[in-house]
Amino acid sequence: MPRILDTLALQHCFDFDDELTVGLHVEVRWTNTGAAYRGAAWVEKLNGKSLRARLLFPVVTDGQPYPAQSTIVVPRCGCRGWSPHNGAFPLREGRA
Repeated sequence: MPRILDTLALQHCFDFDDELTVGLHVEVRWTNTGAAYRGAAWVEKLNGKSLRARLLFPVVTDGQPYPAQSTIVVPRCGCRGWSPHNGAFPLREGRA
């Protein structure tokens, strides 16, 4: 059963990636020096293997602070480096 769920989750990821457009609000997740970050952002540029997003709000954690409008580059779904901790995902209600 877990393989079916994993397959459905990955298919959802590919479906979302197909719908990405410049200006779309997303939740961007990335890692840096062993710390994981996430924040609401808008898609600034789409490339074949990555996307560039700008944070809507500051992201402050115990690690490095990222002010609003910081540029974050993450891999697109299915591309090298993509993971549940490193990519763009649908923005959940109340996050933007």
